[in-house]
Amino acid sequence: KISAMGKREAIIEKISSEIVHNIMRFSGQNDMNETQLKEWNKSEKILYTNDFGFSYSETDSKSQRVSDLVIGDILIKEGVENNYCKVKYPDGRIAFIEKENCVEFNNWMDNTYPTEENIISTAKLFMGIPYLWGGTSVKGMDCSGFTKTVFYLNGVVMSRDASQQVNTGILVDTNNGFDNLQPGDLLFFGSRKTEKRNERITHVGIYIGDYEYIHAAGEVKINSLNVNAKNFNLYRLNHFIRAKRIINSVDANGVTSIKNNKFYSGDFE
Repeated sequence: KISAMGKREAIIEKISSEIVHNIMRFSGQNDMNETQLKEWNKSEKILYTNDFGFSYSETDSKSQRVSDLVIGDILIKEGVENNYCKVKYPDGRIAFIEKENCVEFNNWMDNTYPTEENIISTAKLFMGIPYLWGGTSVKGMDCSGFTKTVFYLNGVVMSRDASQQVNTGILVDTNNGFDNLQPGDLLFFGSRKTEKRNERITHVGIYIGDYEYIHAAGEVKINSLNVNAKNFNLYRLNHFIRAKRIINSVDANGVTSIKNNKFYSGDFE
């Protein structure tokens, strides 16, 4: 028997696989084989740094658009022309992106690390972004897509779903309140285990300090665990389950850095 959350994860995985397959099929390309994937990973790449934008057919923002882009997108770097990065998509399309909106992927990967300050500043970039089930970009995010994206932009690969993310990191003691929390900790919400049902994690947010947390619920917003605060949310307080510390668990406790993740490093041996 598959739980509701398990079904959700399976649906997301199936949809993601079908989207990738259809993008390749409609562009006249086949799915990547292992050799092509290795070639992709060994290629020099750029990472897109603007919140949202476009790539173009020429070194001119008024030329034909090739595709849209969101922060964190990775493309093969073919060169630089007239202050534009020439890039190649996985399906072979060639396009140009303003150089000011690109960074060298390997340099970014080597120099990106999750600090409390970086996690919070990145999280606040997405304030007001609408909730979208299955979303992981500025176009829309669900709760775990939000946390996953924030940590990804700070060099960390997180599991996709809240029910998976709760199994990573270091447990923070919240038995006597929230004083042990530190900015960047993940807060998990849901239903506690009873005699008739198992624990169910249904929501996640990022603690930002002063009893406040940022999360995707309706839109990305900030709420408080402090009953006297104007942005206090009683429902979330009543459904709080536990907190996990991710920042101190990079490459341990189920948390992987992008640098040491096989998908990004290309180390499939």
